[in-house]
Amino acid sequence: MNRLAALALLLLPALAAAQDMPLFTIVKPGETWKPATGARPKTPSSWVDTSPDGGTVYQANWEIGFLYARSETKDPAAIVGFGPYAQLRIEQGYDNSKAAQEKRKKDPPKIPVRSVMVDAQGRIYAATKLGIQVFDPTGRLCGVLALPAEGEPEHLGWEGEAKDRLVVWIGEKKFVRTMRATGKR
Repeated sequence: MNRLAALALLLLPALAAAQDMPLFTIVKPGETWKPATGARPKTPSSWVDTSPDGGTVYQANWEIGFLYARSETKDPAAIVGFGPYAQLRIEQGYDNSKAAQEKRKKDPPKIPVRSVMVDAQGRIYAATKLGIQVFDPTGRLCGVLALPAEGEPEHLGWEGEAKDRLVVWIGEKKFVRTMRATGKR
């Protein structure tokens, strides 16, 4: 193998990884969820949000294993229905036995999404009972933020002057976590 080919093999994985957005790139080291005060939102949790440029609409469908998306355009003829976009993590552990595979075929696992939100970089956040599932703009799972307490998470949002505090409500309790990511302005 010549030196140019060897160099390309070394550099290409590094360039390809530039699209990845693992969870550690948005979580601040040493930061955890903290209880917070504030009035609970009066409106229901949002199941729909748009990309930062407004070109894509993301939607959660109750108890389905995907977040859905569609392109938003000014041309009504170009708008098509929502399609599966980001596959949700639906199980804590994964049983790959033959019996479990057959059960999943007959009754596909589902997970409720209680709230959907997009950050300034286009990452998609979905509040589920397994945690806050974070996806990159292409729909790949970045990771799952553990929940600060037991219960159903809802009302995702951003707070703070820099919009760098992720907010989630679980029951009547509000929790915040300072992030490297920021909310849309």
